[in-house]
Amino acid sequence: MKHLIETARLRGLDRVTVGYTVAAWAIVQGAALAAGAFAWPNWILQGVIVGAVFGLPAALALAWVLAVRRETGSTFKPTRNDLQVLAGVAAVFVLASAILVLVFWPRTHPETTAMDNAPPGSVAVLPFANVSGDPSKRYFSDGLSDELINGLARIPSLRVAARSSSFAFAGKDQDARSIARALNVGALLEGSVRESGNRVRITAQLVSGKDGYQLWSQSYDRELTDILALQDEIARAVTVALSARLLPKSHAAPIDAQAYRFYLQGKYLSAKANPDDLEKAIALFGKANAAAPRYAPAYAETASAALELAEVYGKSNWLTPAEVAATRAQELDPENLQALTVLAEVEIDKWNWSKATDLYRRARSLNPENVFVLHLRSVLAYVFQFQGEVLAAEVKAAAFNPLSFGLKFNIANWYLTAGKYDKAAAFTNQALKLQPANLDARSQSCLIAIRRGDVQEAKRIAKIFAQASAKDPQNFGDCPFEIALAQHNPAEARKIVDRAAADFLTNGGYATSIGDHYRKLGDFNVAMSWYERAYVNHEVLLFGVPYQRERDVRFLNTPAWKSLWSREPIRVWLKARAEFGKTIQKTES
Repeated sequence: MKHLIETARLRGLDRVTVGYTVAAWAIVQGAALAAGAFAWPNWILQGVIVGAVFGLPAALALAWVLAVRRETGSTFKPTRNDLQVLAGVAAVFVLASAILVLVFWPRTHPETTAMDNAPPGSVAVLPFANVSGDPSKRYFSDGLSDELINGLARIPSLRVAARSSSFAFAGKDQDARSIARALNVGALLEGSVRESGNRVRITAQLVSGKDGYQLWSQSYDRELTDILALQDEIARAVTVALSARLLPKSHAAPIDAQAYRFYLQGKYLSAKANPDDLEKAIALFGKANAAAPRYAPAYAETASAALELAEVYGKSNWLTPAEVAATRAQELDPENLQALTVLAEVEIDKWNWSKATDLYRRARSLNPENVFVLHLRSVLAYVFQFQGEVLAAEVKAAAFNPLSFGLKFNIANWYLTAGKYDKAAAFTNQALKLQPANLDARSQSCLIAIRRGDVQEAKRIAKIFAQASAKDPQNFGDCPFEIALAQHNPAEARKIVDRAAADFLTNGGYATSIGDHYRKLGDFNVAMSWYERAYVNHEVLLFGVPYQRERDVRFLNTPAWKSLWSREPIRVWLKARAEFGKTIQKTES
């Protein structure tokens, strides 16, 4: 090495290296200044740098040849010593180049990759800030943001993140790029609302999720009666900024200012999704429609809240009000997808399969990517027992709503049902990160542990919701029941399902699930009595019994079950199932 360095020095390679480096650095600096001034693309400057780096060995080789010719005065004929020196210089250069490339070569940052892959025309509406000086008016800023989400979601050319995901960033100090990356969108709409008397001032800005730069901004100062037209105006401006496509001219009529306040207050309460607030929300929507009888969104929101009370909380008396409100919303606005999907779910609850599928096809023709339509697609796929389609719909909806607890939970449940326990555990854990105290997710974790054969872990998890199991044996009795079966203790399992049966007789619920438990205990006669209750109550869960992964062929071959499954409503369901299957095939093709 010492000999190599000395030979290179005598041939003047050290001076050539220093001179070349200074000249190359000057050229790169000049190119960098020119690139900034003339907005050259990055590849030009990158090419200059690469050329400067790889020009060094050529300069050294040329200097070596000229030095030898000066010394010998003849044509260059390299000796063995010359070749060794040149090889050494080349090795040093290769090592230095590798280090240079490793350290300085431009990489694609994970954030850049995520944003480059964000769907075109994708946007999330963040909760607008309430700057009215009155914290109680937050319902107004939140409600306006929600309305903008709904308005933008009706535009087929746009892909809009769902409310539950975008509102997860309320009050959080995060930069636009990280929020856009989490929501997988290319742009964010944010702003502020100042509501005072009958006037409202709205400041809105559209921000690029890739670099955080502003794409569009505007301030509006209007009468509150013009709020509907203003929402359309903002939606149109956002659409133009994202895709340069104009919306049809808005013909939104003025709305009574107090009616709109009632409407936004109702939406604020309904988003809390508990029975008391849902009923209060319905009352507020009723006040909104009393003051603005032709305002379809208030009827649609009434329908959604009433349907949730009926389906999620078992208050079946709300099913008819849901249908009445959704029908009125449709009469006023035939393209209201929220009302359309509520009507379809009401028809499902009534076992009117053809009407439900007709409503789905109509909704899908309006906007197949709308979050309401995707949810209905998932519900129908579940009702008709196309489990692969259920997963596809839930995954697609999750792309619009990546921070939705419900979607994570449903996807986990699908994998649990399919026997894919690792994926079930992964999605359940994601759901628990969003709602750490949620007992439904804890119960699902318990069931996953049992399926994996880890009864001790299941027992540990079951202790977390032991109190809930005692108070609500129907919803939280599955895990203790399965633990008892896994420990070969049918007597304890029987006690658990008996408690659930008693709770059903007092509070209502789902007879199908109780029938499933008795069937697993081998008590087919009692199981059949509960399936008969499910049939009378029009429970859609009943149709899943023959398709369950843990179905019992012996039970399905009993005369009692065969008799139930041959009845006319079941045959109609089977026919509708076949038709829906054709719809799936057309969609996939």
